[in-house]
Amino acid sequence: MRAYSIRLRRTGRWRRPMYDIVVAFKDARLKGRFHEKLGFYSPITSTKLFFINLRRLSFWLLRGATVSPRVGLLLGKMFPSVLNSKK
Repeated sequence: MRAYSIRLRRTGRWRRPMYDIVVAFKDARLKGRFHEKLGFYSPITSTKLFFINLRRLSFWLLRGATVSPRVGLLLGKMFPSVLNSKK
């Protein structure tokens, strides 16, 4: 069985990055197919926009999806209790 990963997928223009937070197979290409878009992150704006659907995130975490280090860092800053509730 293939493992799932919750990671960032770069979108946006040249020198204006935006990132989608997606669920994909671990071995899928970075700009390849993904199963579901959970949210987005925009580091360029002055307020650093960040949105994630916590209900769907917890669903995928309970199904065994792993969180990439960068998404884990973002979630740890915004919602410290989300990743700890899995254990």
